[in-house]
Amino acid sequence: HLSNYFHMTDKVGHPVCYLRFARDPPKEFNADERVQFVTFAIEEGIRIIELNKEKYPHIEKMIYIIDLSEFSLSAPGADLGVSKQWAELLSKMYPERMYRAYLMNYPGIF
Repeated sequence: HLSNYFHMTDKVGHPVCYLRFARDPPKEFNADERVQFVTFAIEEGIRIIELNKEKYPHIEKMIYIIDLSEFSLSAPGADLGVSKQWAELLSKMYPERMYRAYLMNYPGIF
């Protein structure tokens, strides 16, 4: 269940979405399913924002932490096309929902 990816907020109430790029979504998903997985994660974050409106009425955006540990181009399921689709999805379809995005544990190819 994706609410496990939203187990915290920052100091002012932005939900924090933590995705492990090498494991999320599962490798057995095809490219379209992997993009749908990320879309579902974003929508889950929006749902959490709406559920917390009483406590944090000013919050409309979320933070994304994308963990690239264990990522390599030769890893099973590694797909730069999907990576580009993720970035495009976040920047073009949901720009109003992104407060900040952080990449962590990224390899030298980035």
